[in-house]
Amino acid sequence: MKKILLFGAGKSSSFLIKYLIQHAAENNWVVQIVDQNTKHIQDKYGVVNHLQLFTTDVFNNAERAELIQHAELVISLLPPSLHIVVAKDCLLYAKNLITASYVSDEIKAMDAELKEKKVLFMCEMGLDPGIDHMSAMKIIDEIAKENGEIFEFKSHCGGLVAPESDTNPWHYKISWNPRNVITAGAAGAHFLLNKQEYKIDYPQIFKNNQTIQVNGIGQLAYYPNRDSLSYQALYDLKNVDTLERTTLRYPAYSAAWQYIIDMGLTNEKGKLYDTENLTFEAWLQDVLQTNNVAEKLNSIFGNDAVSQKLFDYLDLTSRQFINIGTQKSNADILQSVIEQKWKMQDTDKDMIVMQHEFKYRKAGKATYLKSTLIVKGEDKTYTAMAKTVGLPMAILAKLILTEKVTALYGVNIPVMQKVYAPVLQELVEQGIIFEEEIV
Repeated sequence: MKKILLFGAGKSSSFLIKYLIQHAAENNWVVQIVDQNTKHIQDKYGVVNHLQLFTTDVFNNAERAELIQHAELVISLLPPSLHIVVAKDCLLYAKNLITASYVSDEIKAMDAELKEKKVLFMCEMGLDPGIDHMSAMKIIDEIAKENGEIFEFKSHCGGLVAPESDTNPWHYKISWNPRNVITAGAAGAHFLLNKQEYKIDYPQIFKNNQTIQVNGIGQLAYYPNRDSLSYQALYDLKNVDTLERTTLRYPAYSAAWQYIIDMGLTNEKGKLYDTENLTFEAWLQDVLQTNNVAEKLNSIFGNDAVSQKLFDYLDLTSRQFINIGTQKSNADILQSVIEQKWKMQDTDKDMIVMQHEFKYRKAGKATYLKSTLIVKGEDKTYTAMAKTVGLPMAILAKLILTEKVTALYGVNIPVMQKVYAPVLQELVEQGIIFEEEIV
């Protein structure tokens, strides 16, 4: 009986777990889930023959190794920094591993040994990164087959709130890891625009964001995301003039968040606070080095009334006590605020928007192609984010276990046809469908 071992059952796991349980029953597999809190899984599914739950600490070497050693395949939804803990055992015991996170240098260094052992580590197998790679490569390969030459490629993706659940001026609610919302853009960006390379540091990421128009949604702003040029060779786009991967937000969000960064409120380092009996007003006075917060904020926002309205919505000048413990950074305090202010209600729906923009020449004629994905969630548990992050990993796990994907070893991301073709086909069956148009 094959065992699928999943580490982590957080916000992005609902569709993944549901899919794995369904196919475990059909194929006589066992789904083993390791999480600090498995009660919500037990409450949702009850006693299921093909489901086993463990509260093993991921740092418990003996218990972790025992589970991995007897698994057929491992999926990690742990925070990115913890993948390496699982990956080392997967390498030791020659177990295939799937994650949705960017390839780290530590995992990349395992490539040669993984190939020697004929083991696959498939990283970046979620939404962004993940579905973005697969859907882009499908079009890139199609254009190449038609002897087209791509000279511009932009890929945009964002997790947003669905219009019908949009009830705050930020036009944003949290459907995934809130810490990632706080630190979005922290890695800076490196991209190519009109043959010119740009490197943008974190403090500038949200400044002067450009916009795109999405049918049925309207105008969205985008900021550059990480190192776009690291994918140039993998995408076989060596001769393009423009290559940029970005993240989407509503325009008002981007403008206001830049002020948040400028104030240092997303800082994970620096001064740590004892927040017991510390008011938000007192904290902000210390951060901004002023005794008159209102006057200081007026000077910061100037005539930008829209951004000031968004800032005011967070109530960071209130005299309420923060009370989230000791040794807390600015980022910790801000996270505690947005988790409440941007909280999804039970019936709220989130939304994923992804849009690829291609410009290419074929027989001397320039063509502009847009490929757009819009997915809405069902509620605050079965979110669009969970669907688009979880299902690609789940589908690939099934393809590997049923030997539909074979002879693929080492550290990879899903840019090869033998992976993206069957995964994208099944995603269509799950309602994850791109609409293409020639503009």
